[in-house]
Amino acid sequence: MSDTPQESADQPSSTQPKSSGGGHKGLYIILAVIAVVLAAFCYETFLAPANLQAGFDKVAEAQFKSLADNKTLSNIDVREVLGKEPANTYEEGEEYVEVFHWMGGMIVNSHKLYAVYRKQGEDWTFVRHSLKPKEETDEQTIVIDPEAIEGDSEPPMETADDSGPPTEPNGEDDSSEADQSVNDDNNQ
Repeated sequence: MSDTPQESADQPSSTQPKSSGGGHKGLYIILAVIAVVLAAFCYETFLAPANLQAGFDKVAEAQFKSLADNKTLSNIDVREVLGKEPANTYEEGEEYVEVFHWMGGMIVNSHKLYAVYRKQGEDWTFVRHSLKPKEETDEQTIVIDPEAIEGDSEPPMETADDSGPPTEPNGEDDSSEADQSVNDDNNQ
């Protein structure tokens, strides 16, 4: 009778692993990863674009101040205003482009500011800056100094009768004669 059910209950049967919180460890790791991804997303969405826009605004403000003083900005001046060196430079025709990077929250994405210069004597003179490469901004570039870019003048506005731009109303009735004759026919 040594093999009774009571005796086997007193003796430890096979050893079962006891839970020591190991299941919660995986949950904490997952929550930490989610927190890091969420923080990176928030930085990418809110802080990185704000930093880029601040850099863009600094360069625009420096350009306006230099124009008010009848001076021009050089590439060295733009670097000083931004407080950083360009991450990439290249020449495109007669223009010299410096690309400044602001790291985004997502490692593969960086926010870029493109500063474009033209050669004037020995220095590179600032012409314009953009948040997109030249190919994407050719149609929408705002140029502070229109003489800096040759051949970008717009043709005068054309009208249907080639008379030039429409004139301002002078306070008189500006309805056409055709409208008046139709109204006169309806009144009779």
